[in-house]
Amino acid sequence: MGIRRAIAYNWEIPVQYFVECCTNIRGLGRIKGETLIYMQAGSCIFTLIPIFEFFNDITVFEFNDDSIKELEKWKNSHDDAYDWSHAFKFIAELEGKGEEWETKQETLKTSIKRILKCDFTKENLTDPVTLPKVDCIYVGCLLEPICKDRDDYFRSLKKISMWLKPGGHLILIVFFNASFFTIGEHRFHLLNLDEEFLRKALRDIGCRIETMEMMERKSKHEAASYDHKALLIAVMQ
Repeated sequence: MGIRRAIAYNWEIPVQYFVECCTNIRGLGRIKGETLIYMQAGSCIFTLIPIFEFFNDITVFEFNDDSIKELEKWKNSHDDAYDWSHAFKFIAELEGKGEEWETKQETLKTSIKRILKCDFTKENLTDPVTLPKVDCIYVGCLLEPICKDRDDYFRSLKKISMWLKPGGHLILIVFFNASFFTIGEHRFHLLNLDEEFLRKALRDIGCRIETMEMMERKSKHEAASYDHKALLIAVMQ
């Protein structure tokens, strides 16, 4: 298991909580459109499953060639691809559609139109590929480990927001008051964010927060240090 994938597992927001939030979003009709950019640490798609049915055209960003190859193997149903069927079954059951999990999985494979390498050192993160603006961008627990300070976080968030259409939605999964996470015996940096900073950063890039769902950390496991997880939905003005 690669580092980014292990990060995703260590940080996973309980799937039921995320599905419930997405169901509420769908009921309110907040997220609409055809196109989505999905950005998650590692070749991990479990947080894409509850939201992909909003969209017909999905672009997934990956950060290394191994992650791209692994996700492409899954999309193309290779025999040695990672088996995500357990995640599809679980989420389908939570939605009361347990018998439809295979259809859900195949629909997602079809909806993912491109898998692109992403590099935050570049102004255009997918250079030399240029993408049109999209209706929605999902960023899951991604910037905290790769940004060295808050200025770096703001610059990265601004680069991401450049792909968002006016009226489009930005979905963020973030950690507040974090400091580190561990994989085995190795400890890695997590950028310390708080609600005040994040609200200002979103406002400064032209986004207005519509929803912020906070969940206090209950586990005492030492794999990661943070106080709260949050799901934010903001709209580009």
